[in-house]
Amino acid sequence: MDSLWKVTNDIDYYSDYALILLLQGKYEESKNIYLEIEKIKPGRYETASNLGTIYELLGDNKKALKWIKKAIAIYPESHMDSEWLHVKILEAKIKGSDQFITSDFLLNQNFGRGTIPTRNLTQSQLLHLKNALFFQLNERVTFVKPKDKIVAQLLFDMGNVLALSSTPYEATVVYQQAKTYGYTDPLLEVRMNYFKQLKVDTAVALQSNKVLHVPVAETNHTLLVIVCISLFLFPVVSFLALKRMMNRKDS
Repeated sequence: MDSLWKVTNDIDYYSDYALILLLQGKYEESKNIYLEIEKIKPGRYETASNLGTIYELLGDNKKALKWIKKAIAIYPESHMDSEWLHVKILEAKIKGSDQFITSDFLLNQNFGRGTIPTRNLTQSQLLHLKNALFFQLNERVTFVKPKDKIVAQLLFDMGNVLALSSTPYEATVVYQQAKTYGYTDPLLEVRMNYFKQLKVDTAVALQSNKVLHVPVAETNHTLLVIVCISLFLFPVVSFLALKRMMNRKDS
């Protein structure tokens, strides 16, 4: 990619090379190229977005927030309109206290303390939140390995959203991932066990030809859950494909 940039003088090749370095964990090299690209061709969404990611990975959350906000200003609908969540994640990191790693602060939502999550969102708003969580988690698990408090919280929230918007026991898959990432609130086990038992009860009822009411959404999001599972198996591939698709807006 670097040689193609030198031959063609096409900035996209140089940017692709920087992205490859980022995915290889060569953050300083990638950062320096993106900063050079910003001088050559300022105002590219891909540059701002990836510099935000790089600075976060380097631990400079204030600079990361600056570049993510710049990326949003260039392309507000980027990343499935989920970058507002990236901003909240960075703000929580900058504040530096666990009291900000909550559903209330990160999502401006509270799913309650009962066995079953509660909501004050419409179905459309819930779907928007689910898409935002999916995209941000897809990027985050590419680089962040267990254990991590913010990823754990977001996974628990994703489980709650799935419980409210899909066949509820599918949420147990994501609850388990939250546990893997270090989520320790006992409520996780309560909800995970409830929906696991619900699945068993449903199977028994079906075998007995009995009707058991199981709340479902207006649409089946099983495919989303399958994709969500796959991102934990193939995170780098998923990240690269989505990143390339979304970042071409500025070309």
